[in-house]
Amino acid sequence: MRVNIDLTADKGQMLPFLRHCRELIISSTSAIELTTLFTCPLESFSSSEVFDLMDDRDNTILKRNGMWTYLVDLLSKKYRKHLRSSPELMKKEKKLKAIYRDSPVVAFLRNSENGFPIDFVSDNISQFGYSTEDLTSHKFLYRDIIHPWDIDDYLISLSECIKNKSNEFKKEYRILDSERNIHWVNETSLIETDNSGNPTRFQGIIVDITDRKKAEAMAIQAKLVAEVANKTKSEFLANMSHELRTPLNAVIGFSEMLMLGTFGTLNEKQTKYVDNITSSGKHLLDVINDILDLSKIEADKMELQTENILFVDVLKNVESIVSPLVQNKNLCLNMRIEADDIHIHADKLKLKQVLFNLVSNAIKFTPEGG
Repeated sequence: MRVNIDLTADKGQMLPFLRHCRELIISSTSAIELTTLFTCPLESFSSSEVFDLMDDRDNTILKRNGMWTYLVDLLSKKYRKHLRSSPELMKKEKKLKAIYRDSPVVAFLRNSENGFPIDFVSDNISQFGYSTEDLTSHKFLYRDIIHPWDIDDYLISLSECIKNKSNEFKKEYRILDSERNIHWVNETSLIETDNSGNPTRFQGIIVDITDRKKAEAMAIQAKLVAEVANKTKSEFLANMSHELRTPLNAVIGFSEMLMLGTFGTLNEKQTKYVDNITSSGKHLLDVINDILDLSKIEADKMELQTENILFVDVLKNVESIVSPLVQNKNLCLNMRIEADDIHIHADKLKLKQVLFNLVSNAIKFTPEGG
């Protein structure tokens, strides 16, 4: 059954009057099939009402040159004609299409039916090897392109989001392109619901984050390799320190016994050499302990053991340790200090190590006989 109704109203009042009449007819004839055509002159609408009509352009027709035309078709034809008449607009339109086509952000509209059929998807879905026709024709459902190992987790996360009555859903997961290659994507969707709060549609975007995920995986792998290397280094230092300390303690112990005269009295020259052996052995033991302290330094746990020390004692100790090196190269080493009673507050072991490194490097790079 079809009814035609001609309407007249003052300009600026036509659109609300039209809507009122339509609602009245629909509510009064809900039990029968009725098609109602309301006709009124275009001049009855104000400029703002014409723009409002565009929101309902699928249900609005205009009579033009004796022919009835849907407003949506008329607008699209006018738009295309306007573009043809404006090269500058055509150029801008091409640029916008190129930007949209090359964008990594894919827009979509899915409904909540089983498998998430896709009602709309942007053309740049082609970056995953699919066409808009493949997806909007429901040849593929959105669930079909989610990686099988991620489907359950995806559904659980979506259910939790809906259960918490959140209207925004965010998730990182994997999808398969048309060649079954894996891509990581980040989805951000707005959830549309009906009056009962049940989801009806999901509109949002997905962004390919595969490169970021690969970089994260490489960083994690590099960290694991570094941790293994650090553990290996620590184990090596622990083993080597034990292997070195055992014979070194024996050398120091026997040299001290010689100094005490356990095996007989030493002459002056022998005493000097044995004293050098003892000093050098103890210094080497300190160096080994320093190597073990590297792990403490890396962990920012190294602490200085400071004390008041007589500086000349440290210098003499270093001199006695390096004296064999000086003699082997026939060098001249002089130690001069302004006063013998200078005290400093420092870590004795660390200070001795610094001075030893400086002097030993000087000996190393000084020509023989210098």
